[in-house]
Amino acid sequence: MAAAGGHNLLLIRPPGEGKSLLASAMPGILPRLNDAEKVQLTRIYSASGALELVYVETSVISHAAARLSRVSRVAVLQHEARQWWKECRPNYRVVTSQFVVDEASLGDPDAVARRLKMLADVEIMPISELLHGVAEQLIRSASIPQAARIDALHVASAAIGGGNYLVTQNFAHIANAVTIRTIYGVLDRLGLGPLLICTPAEFLGGLDDGQE
Repeated sequence: MAAAGGHNLLLIRPPGEGKSLLASAMPGILPRLNDAEKVQLTRIYSASGALELVYVETSVISHAAARLSRVSRVAVLQHEARQWWKECRPNYRVVTSQFVVDEASLGDPDAVARRLKMLADVEIMPISELLHGVAEQLIRSASIPQAARIDALHVASAAIGGGNYLVTQNFAHIANAVTIRTIYGVLDRLGLGPLLICTPAEFLGGLDDGQE
């Protein structure tokens, strides 16, 4: 009854009568958190330093907020982005940068409104004075073209901000098998690791383990 009603519970019994066992079983019978409760719990864990830091890049926001595409490959990316946002985001301290906000503010007004609504409660990381220098090193060494400087700025922002993960669906210059090893090499040389660049699908890969 305490679990179902969300009440506090004090267990007082002699040693060896199962208090610890009963307490360990409680999470399994608690009611599911609603979205507002998940956000509140995430903020508590974030403030305590208990959550890993995830930098979310523009492509994930764009796919998650977009209307469903008729192109199957794009629709899959949209589904993965939305599922990550709903199911994985509460487990991490999710941050972004002003660069993402600026990119999300471009284009069709309706699409812009949907993207900015998603970003409304996401923490914006401060811009470091080291940012452009690190981005330049990435451009010079990691095969990120000058024309895609914004992608280097995303990587630099995540790394300088102490991110554990950079989640992206940008396969051209960030989550790219050709460039990613060099990116890691540059960050390691600059003392900015470890940062793991990954996609929503890689986070989601373990959600259905053990299920048919």
